[in-house]
Amino acid sequence: HVKEGYRFAPPKLETFYKDDANHDPFWSYETLIEAKLEANGLVISKEHVQEMYTLTQTIFELLERVWQTANHSLIDMKIEYGVIDENGKKTIVLGDVIDN
Repeated sequence: HVKEGYRFAPPKLETFYKDDANHDPFWSYETLIEAKLEANGLVISKEHVQEMYTLTQTIFELLERVWQTANHSLIDMKIEYGVIDENGKKTIVLGDVIDN
C-alpha cells in the first residue's frame, strides 16, 4: 500500500487489452510486445509500444499541470490509441483520453 497523496515518479503505467468479453485483461509490457498485435495493418512492435508509453507519460504530466491550475490533483487516466493510414503511411495516434 502507498499512502494517500503519494506521487509515483515517473508515473506508473498499466496496460490493459481492450476485450469486453474478457473484462479488459491486464497485459505486461512484454505480453504487449510478444502479442504482435495488428491495428489497421500495422504490426505493433517494441518501438511502437515504447512510443505509446512515452506519449502516455507526457500526456499525464501535461494534464497533471492543467489540473493543478484548478487546485486539483490528477490521480489516474485512461488512454486509448489507434492507427491511421495516410497514403500508405501508418501512424499511431491518440484515440481517447479520460482523465479524472
